[in-house]
Amino acid sequence: MSNKDCGNEGTCRTRLRGGLSGTQTLDQVLWFGFCGSPGTGSTTCDRVSDHLVSNVDVLFTPAGFELQFRLGPTLQGREVRVYTNYPTNGYKFNRLQFHPLDWVYPNSQKDDCDKYCRLDLTVAGSYQYYFSCGSEKVSGGYIVVDPVLRVGASNDILPLDRISSQTYLAKGLGPVDTWLSRIRVAKETGYNMIHFTPLQRLGSSGLCYSISDHLELNPAFSAGAKSCTWEDIGRLVETLRRDWNMICISDVVYDHTGRPGSHGGLMGGAAVCSRPAPSGPGP
Repeated sequence: MSNKDCGNEGTCRTRLRGGLSGTQTLDQVLWFGFCGSPGTGSTTCDRVSDHLVSNVDVLFTPAGFELQFRLGPTLQGREVRVYTNYPTNGYKFNRLQFHPLDWVYPNSQKDDCDKYCRLDLTVAGSYQYYFSCGSEKVSGGYIVVDPVLRVGASNDILPLDRISSQTYLAKGLGPVDTWLSRIRVAKETGYNMIHFTPLQRLGSSGLCYSISDHLELNPAFSAGAKSCTWEDIGRLVETLRRDWNMICISDVVYDHTGRPGSHGGLMGGAAVCSRPAPSGPGP
């Protein structure tokens, strides 16, 4: 179970309940709450979520919020530390490297009644956290920070739930100078995101996800003596974003490499690769 306590102003703190050795118990309570709104810098707690931690839990939040971890009544007076691999306080992101968060004491009395530790969620991505009592890890979970996507000359925010995506097989688009004419039909039919299959040089099979060189572009994007560069791709992506209000995404393939091939990859087919999800929070 999880409870949500709301004050007179309608603000709430959500309790995360996690048990020792993976079992739920009401004896270990860690609260968290959101403060502020994306891009406003507000300190008013105007968005919260009701959450329960068991073995692994996932918290989804937009970028631009402050996440606060607070002690519940049963944890006050105990030696509690909160750890995360979110890149903060000068730390660079490392999936396996966790660092402790400092406690903030609003009343300067160094007591447990209202102390909290905080994360300013400005970097989109998937992160982990856990908290410990003494030397024993109690519970934890994942924090997924959604990106803030901006389009148009005025950098308007494109909400994630309004994305309409069209996939293009990059190997069949031809020279990069012709891409706008090929993509225009997606723009005119209301799509606001273009998904490209990998743009790199393909292997001998010609499959869309069989990359033979992760640093070199597919030669099919070049025309005559003019070679297509990553800068050319960047300019096209920026044109789509600024002038057509469209954003672009592409796949990355890290777990295999295709055999080298001499052609630009005009054969059909596709391959999908995946890896197991993490088994749980903490180092």
